[in-house]
Amino acid sequence: MHLRILTCIFAVLLLSIQGCVSLQSFPTVARAGETITLAVGSQDGLTSNNVQILYYPDGQTTPIDLTSNIRSVFKIAPDKTSYAWQFQAVVLNNASGHTPWLNVIAIDLPDTLPTGKGYFKIVFGNSVVEPNPAIVASAESKEVAIEIIPGIGSASTFPYQAYPSSGASLGDLSSLQPLPHIVLRYVGDPNFTGQTVAAAEYRIKLPISGDLTKIDNRYVRVIWDDKPADGAKQIQLSWSRNVDELKVNVLSLPVSGDSFYAKQIRFSILVLPHENGIQIDPAGTPQLLSYRYFDDTGTEVTPLAVPEIKLMQ
Repeated sequence: MHLRILTCIFAVLLLSIQGCVSLQSFPTVARAGETITLAVGSQDGLTSNNVQILYYPDGQTTPIDLTSNIRSVFKIAPDKTSYAWQFQAVVLNNASGHTPWLNVIAIDLPDTLPTGKGYFKIVFGNSVVEPNPAIVASAESKEVAIEIIPGIGSASTFPYQAYPSSGASLGDLSSLQPLPHIVLRYVGDPNFTGQTVAAAEYRIKLPISGDLTKIDNRYVRVIWDDKPADGAKQIQLSWSRNVDELKVNVLSLPVSGDSFYAKQIRFSILVLPHENGIQIDPAGTPQLLSYRYFDDTGTEVTPLAVPEIKLMQ
């Protein structure tokens, strides 16, 4: 991977411990036409389809809309064996309810951008969920600074060499973006502790386009949203499918002195597009048919933490 993008990822990774919002772009000085990155926080559901990037040259009140120049929106996070993940990332996890990540926007600056200082404003769509505002700053309230210097640069192709005997390949930043997927999550009061549980069962109806009889389980993925404290929770996840209905079971066996809360349960569902045309219907709506919680004796308990199921794309 290109040295510059490696440097960029290292720089913004330092912010991801607390899900920070950058107050400057990276790099902070660039030429029109070059590729830069913006670290915008740890929102849930952020994609290139639901964010606007506006640029204000100093002294101007009318912005230049750069939304069409967005190259990719992707997440970065600390290594899961790092000190940052195991100890420092817990605050962000508690505030957001999901894996501690930092959303990064890569954007190509247009050739016509005027020289001089200026700043970016980020505008999120209604489907974007911000973390706890008492703990994590919002990017929408910030002016992200940059200086455009004279000259015309070029957008990075991020060339890399995959094998010793191969030539250069071009990096595809769009491949870092999430595919359309369904998320089960808790989006209520982030300060609500919830109730301890030992197991949960969810029945979900998937919005699928194509011939339902041709769904191949090899293309179905249920992905647990791993969190810093999960190493002590001993999480087990299994699933089964009946046509377009998915049953997902979650089991936790925490170590002595630890607890597992229903609001911590979060997972994503992928149906990878394959040759027979089966995929998640982008115009469809997933349905949470039922959800059940159980304590460590196997007794069903009344759910207090109400989950949400949502299509992300």
